Amino acid sequence: MRILYSTSRIALRSHVLKEIKHLIANRPEQRVILLVPEQTKMDMERDLLIQIGRPAMMMAEILSFRRLAWRLLSEVGRQPRAALDRVGQGMLIHAILTQNKQQLHSFGHLADRPGFINQVAAALGDVRRYNLKADDLSDVAGRVPDQALKNKLSDLAVLLAGYEQQLADTGLCDAEDDLTRLGELLVSLVGLPRADWPWPLSRISWLKNTEIWISGFAETRDFTPQESIILSALNQIGGQMTLTVATDAIPFDGQAIEMGSDSFLIGRKVIWRLLKEHPTSQVEKIIAPETGWATAISSAILTGGRLNLPKERNWLKLVQAGDMDDELSWIAGEIRRLVQEDGFRYRDITLAVCDLKSYGPRLRAVFREYEIPLFLDTERPVSGSPLIRFVLSLLDAGLFNWPLASVMTCLRSGMTPLTLTQIDSLENELLARGVNRKDRLFDIGRYDNQEVLPWIESALVPLRDFLETMDKTPDCEGKCRLLYQCLLTYGIPSRLEQRATDLLAADETDLAVVQIQAWNELVRVLQQMTRLAGATTMSLATFRDLLAAGLDTALINVIPTAIDQVSVGDLQRAVLRQSRILFVVGASADQLPPRLPPEGLLKDQDRQAMAGLLRLQMPSSARGQAFVNAFTIYTLLTLPDSRLYLSVVSDPVSPWFKWLKDAAPECLVRIDPRPGWDDPRLNATGPAFTYLVNQSSCSGRLNSGWLAVGLVLLRAGLPIAAATDWLRSAVDPANNRRVRIDRSMVRALYGEWPAMSVSQLEKYAGCPFAHLADYLLALQERPVWAPEAAETGILLHGIIELALADLSVAMGPLDPADRAQWTAALDGWLEQDLEKRITAWMRTVADRDGLQVFFEDGVHAYSGRRVRRLAASSLTAMLRHYNQDGFKPARLEWRFGPKQKDQFAIDLSDGMPLALRGKVDRIDIIEQEGSRRFRVVDFKSGDRRIDYDGIYHGLALQLPIYLEAYGRNNPAYQAEDAAYFRFARPILSLPAGAGLTAEAIFRELEKSFVLRGFGLNPEEIGLIRRHAIRRARELAERLFGGCFDILPAKLPNSPPACKYCGLKALCGFDENPAGFYRLAPLRSGKKQTLLHYLRALESESRGINS
Repeated sequence: MRILYSTSRIALRSHVLKEIKHLIANRPEQRVILLVPEQTKMDMERDLLIQIGRPAMMMAEILSFRRLAWRLLSEVGRQPRAALDRVGQGMLIHAILTQNKQQLHSFGHLADRPGFINQVAAALGDVRRYNLKADDLSDVAGRVPDQALKNKLSDLAVLLAGYEQQLADTGLCDAEDDLTRLGELLVSLVGLPRADWPWPLSRISWLKNTEIWISGFAETRDFTPQESIILSALNQIGGQMTLTVATDAIPFDGQAIEMGSDSFLIGRKVIWRLLKEHPTSQVEKIIAPETGWATAISSAILTGGRLNLPKERNWLKLVQAGDMDDELSWIAGEIRRLVQEDGFRYRDITLAVCDLKSYGPRLRAVFREYEIPLFLDTERPVSGSPLIRFVLSLLDAGLFNWPLASVMTCLRSGMTPLTLTQIDSLENELLARGVNRKDRLFDIGRYDNQEVLPWIESALVPLRDFLETMDKTPDCEGKCRLLYQCLLTYGIPSRLEQRATDLLAADETDLAVVQIQAWNELVRVLQQMTRLAGATTMSLATFRDLLAAGLDTALINVIPTAIDQVSVGDLQRAVLRQSRILFVVGASADQLPPRLPPEGLLKDQDRQAMAGLLRLQMPSSARGQAFVNAFTIYTLLTLPDSRLYLSVVSDPVSPWFKWLKDAAPECLVRIDPRPGWDDPRLNATGPAFTYLVNQSSCSGRLNSGWLAVGLVLLRAGLPIAAATDWLRSAVDPANNRRVRIDRSMVRALYGEWPAMSVSQLEKYAGCPFAHLADYLLALQERPVWAPEAAETGILLHGIIELALADLSVAMGPLDPADRAQWTAALDGWLEQDLEKRITAWMRTVADRDGLQVFFEDGVHAYSGRRVRRLAASSLTAMLRHYNQDGFKPARLEWRFGPKQKDQFAIDLSDGMPLALRGKVDRIDIIEQEGSRRFRVVDFKSGDRRIDYDGIYHGLALQLPIYLEAYGRNNPAYQAEDAAYFRFARPILSLPAGAGLTAEAIFRELEKSFVLRGFGLNPEEIGLIRRHAIRRARELAERLFGGCFDILPAKLPNSPPACKYCGLKALCGFDENPAGFYRLAPLRSGKKQTLLHYLRALESESRGINS
């Protein structure tokens, strides 16, 4: 055995390829095997082909350990015909977990948790790798003192025993055992006479003269026990074996392993063990090529000394951005500059992304914008593909009675015959009609929009028929066959092919490949299910769970689909590529060094406890990962031979970023949110135009320089015709939130006799643009049927309206002064069967307003019962109020405005009348001692109180204007009060032992129904009524003046008007605190402060008029 070692994995890789090239050049007939990690196989094949040419490749095989096992075992007829891969393994583990739930202490309830199957598979892989059996685990479980570990090992013993038994019963074998079988084969050959191997072993006798190289393993991990057995046997059977190790030194004894840099501790362990097991091995050090800065970084890391970089610093840039978009846009622009100006190719560039999960989607979008070809080097879970979302949501629809969420996931997967426009329209109709289960979905009489019926027929009826047949099919094999046939009949393969074609046309090659591979993986999972549980009787729920378990473990790997692409991967994948330029992206303190991954089911302390009892060497995963991270960072920082970039978003930065910045502060690049002329972010026409617009908006003026850029982009043919006039006229966008409409247009929109509701004026006071969008542009969110909104908005009001109408008739002849008679009548109402009467009123309202859905099964059981209870508690509270204060209901849902009997208008300063309209929930009256008084009551579902700040600023005008409107139309009555009544069914929470009496509890509950009113005298109410009219006039005059600015009002300690607004995507307001129209609150004692201010205002006005 020859051992080559170096601190540079690239140097070792290059040396191995040169040796193989030299060997084949001199001895073309010589067989060569190069063993490499699976993920580097393709790169090594490409590089070897470039070096030695196509003819010579016939004698050189580049294999991973697993591919070597398949190669040799198949030659001698020992490759099992039915092997179980990781997908089948996942399904088998899920089935064992489900079957043994009662015996499992810790794992039984976790079977369906996402990712748990993979954790169990990894733990079982660990114990099987060390040839441990279920009895070994049971024995250890009986001896460990820690109860948690005892339960864990007992569960693993049950799972391992069940797994082995299932393999035996089905005649399958685990693909993980391939290396074990290969080791056994090779060990058996070691004892045979070298000259003559019997058939069929003689079929691999060529191994005797084959030279073997092993490269890329002893870097971040040691060889596994299975791999070590294979290497030892090959070393004795074959020709010369050469093995590479990434290390900085050869330890002179076991203690010296820990001496040196953490980056190469794993390598020192490996080379120490190899020399101990193969003492006659030849050792050769490979010197890494000198590159100046890489040598300086390497020396500083290995010695722990000061970093002294060469004076020439163009090779290093440390980029600090304000946000992810700026960071990625700068990188994309710099890549374009490197290719356009410095002569590099895209394939020379690698991005090592510290947090690929967070950065991946945005990075793909930015590179698409900058037209940079990209290869995302990562494993993709098949469960995230559109096809798998379609299949699982379809099965969920069958399991859960076609809920809307499952239906829409099916439709939006792109696997149905409907277009996106049709899907949107169908979703709108389903939401508006309250369709959320199977009987409603396929009830054609429910839909107002008849256009959706053929869509349901073509897209959903075939799926309904499939699920009904599926439910009648008892066994797993039948369900698998039926699902496969359904997908074929439904046209899924042709849609996948079309989808892949569209993605190819959009240069999304890797995504196109994923579409096709997802189909292949699904078919493979169905085949594995048939093999594992073909004749087993299985419910739809069990079938769905087993299928999901298999798909959850399936991963898709994509190879580069073009020659010239930027490679993007995580840190571990990036170090495997030989790059001239490297970008380390997202180098923040919590991502570089990488965070330690979860330890899995077997924690480090568990491993150590097991190792002590079993007398095994089980490495620490957490400690080992720290050394892997150290090697990864060392390799990244010394990998590229031309340029190194580290980028990060704000602080805190990685200690490695800071280390380089301290050594070379002049290499720091801080990205300004507003790019200058030489900023890389402007190295593409689309992004340049975007920054042009942003720059002009931020600066307040479109200066001549930016205007010139815009005109250049226009002449270059950038499709921005809509902005042409704006660019050429250099409009000042400083007031880009100002919205002005010509007065005549506003008058025309409102008509000759304008009218509006009080709430429209309040909306305008809250945000003028919201009024424009809601009432003039008439923008609407799509209607969604919801029982919660319907019961509070229609049913509850309707029930109370009918109840109080009956009460008004009954109380009409009575004199409130006769308290005995008044109280007796109200008590009689309270004592009657309100539940029965409320149900009757509810039926009347439902029939009148088309709300019979509240009497359907399901909805009636919950929402209908809730409405009745709310109505009962609220109506009881109203009756008590009438009993206490002597008022009685006079008008329910009193309406005023144009086309109504009662009207109300205000005159604007130009003489134009503005008719106001409104609906008052309740008008109560009282006639006592010759006086007639009324109060206005507005029903609310929340705890609404009088808002004096809102009244002052015009945000809460309804109650005072309602008082004014009713007073003008009924001059014989004087305003007594205006109040909010809250619909509620209060619940009182009391601490144990509170000791409250029933009467005290009743008083506490009654507080929820207190009328929230002004509590003012007539003179004070008059002040507020007049102020509300003045404020309404001011708002209306601004409105008819055409002012509709994007200017949401904000009071301190109150939510802004745009908090629940659905127009944010239209107006673009981002709730920046500086953008609000901040209203000054009234001082403490708001009621008296407002009254004092109004008196002073009217006094001043009288003085001016006089």
